[in-house]
Amino acid sequence: QRRHRKINSLSIHMPRKLLFVLLAVSAVSEDCQSLLSIQSASNLTTKRIQYFKEGLCTPVSEQGSTKIQDNHVDFSGWRGATLDEVKFEPIWYSITPGQPVEERCLIDDEVEKSNRIKFLCGRYGSEEVAQDYLSPPPPPLNGSFLTSFCEYAAENPLSCANKYNFAIEGIMTFKFRSLEDFLVRKVRMRLAQWHDDGLPWSHHNIWSVLVMDECKRKIYRSKIAELRCGGSNLSIVPSPNNVHEFGVS
Repeated sequence: QRRHRKINSLSIHMPRKLLFVLLAVSAVSEDCQSLLSIQSASNLTTKRIQYFKEGLCTPVSEQGSTKIQDNHVDFSGWRGATLDEVKFEPIWYSITPGQPVEERCLIDDEVEKSNRIKFLCGRYGSEEVAQDYLSPPPPPLNGSFLTSFCEYAAENPLSCANKYNFAIEGIMTFKFRSLEDFLVRKVRMRLAQWHDDGLPWSHHNIWSVLVMDECKRKIYRSKIAELRCGGSNLSIVPSPNNVHEFGVS
């Protein structure tokens, strides 16, 4: 089974435009200068990354108190856009060691929730998953990063979370209704989930998004950050009231 190699350290620097879009309130600057990079591609990785096989995960059974959770993230139309459905073609996933995962772990075809992506696994954070999630995309891709419900996101989005429950990467397809037909937008994207026990909404599990596209960040007075991505012609913004919902147009 193929796995990535281990990352010894992460370093934050601003040379390239590596925009990391953790869909929440992670605003750094309007031009989205590079947020982080790995010191050397030759360094070993965390070995947590596993590749989907025909859309399926390698199953891990529940043991003791570790239970499979209904982890879901919703997308909705924004700025007058009508979102008809979303689809996610998965590439790899990373979960905290010891956490259970369903074989059919990725769900994107619920009839009544056509705008929902669901990942069925345990819910326990680790720095290893954070390293996998935040590692630079393979060239020539760039990444843009936003996250929700984080008081310090505008100043330093990377300070919001250093542990993630899981991360997945794949091709996201957004299908919008137009006047007479449908408009389809595709983008390579990572989704991840984290929580903060020190926050009043700690019982919630907060979702983040990393968009692999050339994006610019617009910060509103409410400190909500919007990503405007040129390659995919897509705009993304976190919901101000829901830690697992994002608006797209």
